[in-house]
Amino acid sequence: MKPLPRLASVALAARCAELLAPLLDALWHDAPMEERNLVHTAIRDASRTAKTGRRTDTLQTTADEITSLVGRFELHLHGLPIEMTELPESAARLDEGQIRSVRDIIDVATRAARSANSTDGHNAFSECEDGVSWSFCITDDLGDTELADELNRTIESLYDCCGTKDITGDSKVWWTGSQWEIEN
Repeated sequence: MKPLPRLASVALAARCAELLAPLLDALWHDAPMEERNLVHTAIRDASRTAKTGRRTDTLQTTADEITSLVGRFELHLHGLPIEMTELPESAARLDEGQIRSVRDIIDVATRAARSANSTDGHNAFSECEDGVSWSFCITDDLGDTELADELNRTIESLYDCCGTKDITGDSKVWWTGSQWEIEN
């Protein structure tokens, strides 16, 4: 991927996480509200940061908490029993493939939050790039070609929009529901 300015990176990472969020609900349908809210808060805070150019007051805490959640899934995937990871009991009902997918989807939201929390454009883009890569891995693993196509359209349209505007690292960027908007 060609590097994007800081807030464009944040916006793209948040949009990828937003597109994947319904998969989390489908795979882990009985996830506790706390975990669901954490994922949605990470996406919302990243989107808001990209749109306003200001980090939310809760962003650091959200980024720390969601990073910890991904880590707990990772520990379980490396053999630690669910009860020792402090994961919710409902995670024990998931098979290994579902746990990997849930972990990866949450990780994309984590990348969005960490991208938004970064003040450095290079770090923001690096987190975004990792989130985009994971997004495509997830769609491949689940065989979801429609979502992969939507991710491709989302990325292409952002690059097209950035190419037609005089965009800087501080340019505010957001998804309107049908297209990208940029404000300098």
